[in-house]
Amino acid sequence: MTMISQPEDHIVEMANRSLTRPDDFGYWGNADLFNTWGWAGIDFNRDSGILDRSNYQAFWRDVVPLHKDSFLSEQMNHWAVGWVERTLVQVLHNDVDGVIYTNITEAFCETLSVLESLSDYPVLDDALYSEMEWEENIRIIEEYAPEMIDRNVEGWSEKLFSSLLDNDVEMCPDADCYPSEEEMKEAAYSYGLCSKHHEEEWLEYCFDNNLTKPSIFKPKETVGQLGMGF
Repeated sequence: MTMISQPEDHIVEMANRSLTRPDDFGYWGNADLFNTWGWAGIDFNRDSGILDRSNYQAFWRDVVPLHKDSFLSEQMNHWAVGWVERTLVQVLHNDVDGVIYTNITEAFCETLSVLESLSDYPVLDDALYSEMEWEENIRIIEEYAPEMIDRNVEGWSEKLFSSLLDNDVEMCPDADCYPSEEEMKEAAYSYGLCSKHHEEEWLEYCFDNNLTKPSIFKPKETVGQLGMGF
């Protein structure tokens, strides 16, 4: 059986909790839920942030294949968040011996090990979490960036994100911390992502912020002609 740094009586207590049916909860799935199967505690819902989603993916990638017949994932309706994607785990080997330590599955003990690690550090896979956070930040930028930013530049959203970081703009989707429109304009100006189709808006932005007009809007000089600009 998988070793975890918890006493046997605690493991039995957690097994009982996992097998406890919530009040007014109906279940019509295929698992022997609340008898030999129970909650794993690795879930996410419609409104979950990146942390819960990445931990769910890491758990199913790294832990579930070790005990593939002892886990199920089922989507359940929820009055507050619409739906919850729940991980179910086989807690007991059989329903004859009851909730005793020797009847508790390795899959459940492995799950407790994961939950124990999450109580010390909330991320199962830092690389996966960072990748998903990056993707979400890019999605936010592409959806909410002002139209005056040039989207025809290859990799414009990644470049804008890099410029935002260079400007020390904090971005953390799980904390609902996103760049403002002004911060995105400033980052776009710094990186030269000014759309030539929005010259009037950019000239107004530069005037309001005492900035030099972007070179994309400066008229080409010919011999004997002085350039004009601010």
